[in-house]
Amino acid sequence: MLNKEQIETEKAYDDCSVILKKFDKETCQFSKDIENLLNVYANAAKNVIILNFVTNFTILNHYMIYLLFSFLARQCSVMVTNAHPFI
Repeated sequence: MLNKEQIETEKAYDDCSVILKKFDKETCQFSKDIENLLNVYANAAKNVIILNFVTNFTILNHYMIYLLFSFLARQCSVMVTNAHPFI
């Protein structure tokens, strides 16, 4: 009877060991998948920040060009207004 219980205990131990090894393998893979997913989100966030910077820089550049042309237009208007009447 003791031998039968020992065999059953060893079988249960072996079964449990197989289950734990599989669980460990799946947990490691899950951890790697989560790490990859976080890296994807981190890269996407960096790209969004860079894209926002480029977009804001482009808008600022367009505004600066607008201000320059407005300034030049005013200067031309002042020059025409102050021009000698016979020219």
